[in-house]
Amino acid sequence: MSAGIVSATIRVTVVGSAGRADLAVPLWVDVDTLAHSYADLVGASAPPPLTTSGGVLLDGTRTVELAGLRHGDVVVALDEADGPQPGRRRREVRRGLSGAFDRQPLLLALAALCGLAGAGVLAATGGAGPARVVCLVLLLLCALTCVAPMAGASGAAARARSAAAPAFAAGAGFVAAYSSAPGGLLLGLAVAALAAAVLAAVGRTFLDSEHDELVEIWLAVAAALALLTVLLLLLGGSVQGLWAVLFAAAVVGARLLPYTVVDVPDQALLDLDRLAVTAWSAREQPRGSRRRRSIVRLDGVTEVVRRGLRLVAAGTVVIAVVAAVTGPLLALGAGRGLQGLSTLVMVGLGGAALALVARSFRSALPRVALRCAAVWVLAFLGYDVLDTYGRTADWVTFAAVLALALVVTLSAVSLGRGWRSVWWARVADLVEGLSIVLVVAAVPLASGFYEVVRGFTA
Repeated sequence: MSAGIVSATIRVTVVGSAGRADLAVPLWVDVDTLAHSYADLVGASAPPPLTTSGGVLLDGTRTVELAGLRHGDVVVALDEADGPQPGRRRREVRRGLSGAFDRQPLLLALAALCGLAGAGVLAATGGAGPARVVCLVLLLLCALTCVAPMAGASGAAARARSAAAPAFAAGAGFVAAYSSAPGGLLLGLAVAALAAAVLAAVGRTFLDSEHDELVEIWLAVAAALALLTVLLLLLGGSVQGLWAVLFAAAVVGARLLPYTVVDVPDQALLDLDRLAVTAWSAREQPRGSRRRRSIVRLDGVTEVVRRGLRLVAAGTVVIAVVAAVTGPLLALGAGRGLQGLSTLVMVGLGGAALALVARSFRSALPRVALRCAAVWVLAFLGYDVLDTYGRTADWVTFAAVLALALVVTLSAVSLGRGWRSVWWARVADLVEGLSIVLVVAAVPLASGFYEVVRGFTA
């Protein structure tokens, strides 16, 4: 047995009514496996529940290391006939409190949406005076209440509260800064994004690394939006330009997100002991010292993968929402000139790119979110094109082409060809990459950047 495996193995003693067993247990083995090993050694009919010597019930799904077991610990095996232990009772009470707090995420999400909608409606209708002040104070109180830490809350409740706080702060910032004057919408969005970024940064300080995925998404998106809107305000840009840049960023982000969210610790890739060659260690190696080798543990790899999946899922949902909001705004606000035509082409290519990117994700949530956003954007694009340029015959042509494409796709998938073949997969990759490149290339014209530059030179 290698030295790395020995250093990652502990010896524990399991004591129960069926007998006593001394076991050498790797740190990455879960408690249920430990119980099965004890049952096999003593000849028990079923693996018993395990508790510590202090009476705290061990969670069978957690690893030995996460359960807090150390070298030389004594573990007690319970019989089914035994009464509830104090540790089990405490765990049941804690689980009941957790269930009560786990109802908070849905309520907080609905409250945040209502707060954002109320702030938008109040600002859009020109509400002023006491109504605006009351709305601003309520949103600020909700944001501060959500960002404050709460003792005894479960992980899901803490994650939901920290994610709802930036939404309330964004609503408050929009109510405080929006005006109907030129540039008022961009200013309101800039202040709202800045307030959301500040509350996300504050909320992240009270969370551990297992529950801060939504807050990190809030922080990245809000900071980027604040920087973009301030830049457009300084350059004299328009709201249509903001929608164009955000739509293009969503299309590109959907492709690059999986490559940026996974953060592998250095100790999992590098031998840090070998790299730590200081001056004294290079001259002389102390006697009796052995270089310790760290091994990659299963629970560490699992945590990195799970965190990456959570970040990908949350980021993809945000990307889908941004694309679903900005795409119809671009399509409905496009004119008949060169800028309007380029905007429609960008929206169409972006919708196709989102639909093609969705096939690369393993989880169902990113695939469904991106495909729904693509269908939504393309539906608005088709409506705007037919309403602006089309006639009655174009509706029939559009419906016939859509039905034919649906039949061909279903037939190809059922026959095992189509997108499942290597040739079609290569075609999909080529079309996806080309669509993303053309979307980025159309941003300067669709956002009105050329008009801004022409105004500087005039």
